[in-house]
Amino acid sequence: MTEEDKTRIEAKAKLLDMWKGIKVLKDFEGTANNFWFAHPIGFISHLARMGALDQTFNPYEGYSYKFDTDLQRRSNYPMEPKADTATSNPGFAPMVDKGDYTNAPLYNGVYYAECTSPYGIRRFGSDFRHSGIDFGTRRKSQPIISFIYGEVWACIRDVNDFGNVMIIKDLNEPKVYFLAHIADNGFLKTEGKRFEPGEKVAMAGGTGGNYHIHLHLEVFLTDATEKEKALVTANLTMKNRNDFLGELVNKRVDPFNHDINTHVV
Repeated sequence: MTEEDKTRIEAKAKLLDMWKGIKVLKDFEGTANNFWFAHPIGFISHLARMGALDQTFNPYEGYSYKFDTDLQRRSNYPMEPKADTATSNPGFAPMVDKGDYTNAPLYNGVYYAECTSPYGIRRFGSDFRHSGIDFGTRRKSQPIISFIYGEVWACIRDVNDFGNVMIIKDLNEPKVYFLAHIADNGFLKTEGKRFEPGEKVAMAGGTGGNYHIHLHLEVFLTDATEKEKALVTANLTMKNRNDFLGELVNKRVDPFNHDINTHVV
């Protein structure tokens, strides 16, 4: 199919009024046209633009991870052993090169970062429990990809040990996401911007401390309203993550299993 043909098909698709059920193309190139059928490529493209198709995806579906003695030794800090399989969509993760890790999932030709620290695990030989999951990239320039339809609620710099963070609202499900350690100048989407699955929202970094390059991700199950968004925005001067998130912290779940809530703080 030539580029000219593709352009013509897309133009016809744009003229279809899908929502009113009109099966007539409006005046196209000066001639009346009663054809309601367009080429499948143009038809599908039109549906996607109108939001009629769900394009969310999950590279971590069925993803299994295991933390044992060898992985603890390579991670440079002690963690308790843990093995599990992902049952939920984490919503975001950095893309990586194939050779970065041995357990990087592949989806549609793209490799995504391995989980380098799971939710709720004890670390550093203390009672501290990890409040999210970490996706290691080893490279500061790796983009963080969205798997969902979302809206950026806030971009905040220098939030204690979390460095630069983003707060994102899921537009289709009652969920809010917390992305931390974003690289300096790494916000690719700004407050109020909406985006679709497959788009780059930020760059993974190591801000907030002497960390390896990674994304720290937290998920909150909540039907958050504009009121909660306003409260988060009003509290941006607070540098404590739990302060500006307010009651959302009590709705935190495992990003890989949204049925598990241990209220880790």
